[in-house]
Amino acid sequence: MSDVQLVRVGYFIATDGIIPKPSPTPEAHERVEIITGGSVFFDNGDGGRYYGNGTIFRHREGEYTISVFEPGSPYQCLVLLFKLNEMKPCPRLSFWTRLETLPAFVKDARRAFVQDDCDLSILGDYCYSTLEWYAWQKGRSPSKEELPHNIYRSIEHIKRNLTDRLDVETLADLCGLSRPYFQNLFMKHMHMTPHTFIMKQRLQKAGDLLTASNMPVKEIAEACGFEHLESFYRAFKKYNNESPGAYRQKYLPSNWA
Repeated sequence: MSDVQLVRVGYFIATDGIIPKPSPTPEAHERVEIITGGSVFFDNGDGGRYYGNGTIFRHREGEYTISVFEPGSPYQCLVLLFKLNEMKPCPRLSFWTRLETLPAFVKDARRAFVQDDCDLSILGDYCYSTLEWYAWQKGRSPSKEELPHNIYRSIEHIKRNLTDRLDVETLADLCGLSRPYFQNLFMKHMHMTPHTFIMKQRLQKAGDLLTASNMPVKEIAEACGFEHLESFYRAFKKYNNESPGAYRQKYLPSNWA
């Protein structure tokens, strides 16, 4: 028997000028609200702010649903109610990081739940595991909504320009900040230096290319911004505890027995 039972699936549309009455979550249940439009105010221990499309609110026993929205921007949300046989820790707030996939998830959940032949056990496991996936991702890296605009802009610039000679001075100028202030702000929100983040992005891209193609290792190194093959080998082995060749042998699907 699954530890999670899907009890209800609904869709809520707020009306401008009317504040909905917040509802407490029943014992041994979890109520989930996923914002699909507008914005809603929520205090996550930081004094509160407005959250928009893709925000996931997870309420446990006694915790109340969202209700206060930005004037002129009433929110809409998918509402899921689960009964839990085991209360594992979960973040109250997380984010749907791939917003292009959210409409399909909302449509599938709503339509499937009302079908007479729907297997609610499978649907419940699918919905809950998807929420757990985004909660896990939140624990690994802050979302756009949680980052200052300048830091988010620098991160997007890094991801789009991995083959360039990226340095802290250039990134700080891009953000209109001094180098020391940019470094401190980056460390505060990303918990690593800009240099470490750049290296991590390059090595992750290299891993993707190694396991998704037969591209020569030298070309992969160049495509990921490494000027010298030797430095790529050293960095890759330090990050993954194995050489690029061994990594490819292990994870390239065509090499699987």
